[in-house]
Amino acid sequence: MSDSYFVDRQDRYVLIKDNEKLADYLTNLTDIVRDMSYSVKTDGTLSKDLDAPDPLIEPKKFETTSRFD
Repeated sequence: MSDSYFVDRQDRYVLIKDNEKLADYLTNLTDIVRDMSYSVKTDGTLSKDLDAPDPLIEPKKFETTSRFD
């Protein structure tokens, strides 16, 4: 990631009121994306703590196991 990503970024927030189903859905979606993403260590390297097959090593297996119908 470039330095400008961290310097120029603007965090965005969404406030959901009176819609527990939507809030739960978005929480679950965020959890899925987090669980299938790489973690970036403090030294800038990627951590492969994935609950799914590594998409760079096994892209076809990752694709078939990561579908959420």
